Amino acid sequence: VFQGVAFPALRNSLGTWAGLFMTAVFQGVFHLVAYAPPGGSSFTLLWYGLLLPLLVAFFVTGMRAYTGSTRASILAHVGVGIFFFSRALLFGS
Repeated sequence: VFQGVAFPALRNSLGTWAGLFMTAVFQGVFHLVAYAPPGGSSFTLLWYGLLLPLLVAFFVTGMRAYTGSTRASILAHVGVGIFFFSRALLFGS
């Protein structure tokens, strides 16, 4: 939804950089609301709930802007997800 609908609409109305920034912020806030760890410290909430998803959103939206393909951004998002999942399996506590 963010890469296929929101980014093209925001890019057309605000320009590429502002559209990329706004899409990434919306996606980061969505992850904060949907996936924030309950009962965590404020640092954990800030890092895992907002900042890390925001960085990933900038990367994924940047892939969409650079390639012009929603599929490329989906594959980038899947790749990031596989990386973090495998990292959690290998180094998780």
